[in-house]
Amino acid sequence: MAEGFDVSQGDANYITKFRPIGAYDAVCSSHCPEHMFNANDALVEWWPLVKPGGYLLLTVPDEDLYEQGVFPSRFNSDHKATSRFRKSDSWSPVSLDLERMVSRLPGTRIISAELQSDNYDFSLQIKFGDRVGSSCLLTKVYLKLEKKLGACRTWGVESENRAQRGQVLPDLQTHSPAMGKKTVKNGPLRSICSRRFPSPTGS
Repeated sequence: MAEGFDVSQGDANYITKFRPIGAYDAVCSSHCPEHMFNANDALVEWWPLVKPGGYLLLTVPDEDLYEQGVFPSRFNSDHKATSRFRKSDSWSPVSLDLERMVSRLPGTRIISAELQSDNYDFSLQIKFGDRVGSSCLLTKVYLKLEKKLGACRTWGVESENRAQRGQVLPDLQTHSPAMGKKTVKNGPLRSICSRRFPSPTGS
């Protein structure tokens, strides 16, 4: 049974105040880390929700495919960060390396990490320096394209032992209900998955 979480249920920056630790087979965050005040701290909060053997799946917009070289974002004023994929540096002053951040969660193993650009028409990208107003038709078209074509990345994290049947938390969302779609199954995405192993102390 899926269980949603949005701004009306609480603050995803401090999710453990609102949801029980170790209660979910899978935690899925769709387009959420870029809205967090501190994405690394948020990941540290979300990870304990996952049962031993469970999964954490993250989907985020790619900075080169979504923000396209400009920050603050021209397409979403609530974005507090951008996210890069296997690049040592970035044009963005607030770029996140989520793959590295996920790998540092305790007892995890990355299963997969992929950049989604299938069906992405690079000829439609706005060139660096182009001005785009919030009411511009092209901006609206881009927003629809991003949602439909999934210009984003996905990370999945697996915890130790085998997953047990139970609840699923599909979306840790902090922006709008429109962004709370279960994009994991709605098209080709790319993902990072990690597995949790027992610590040497057995804790």
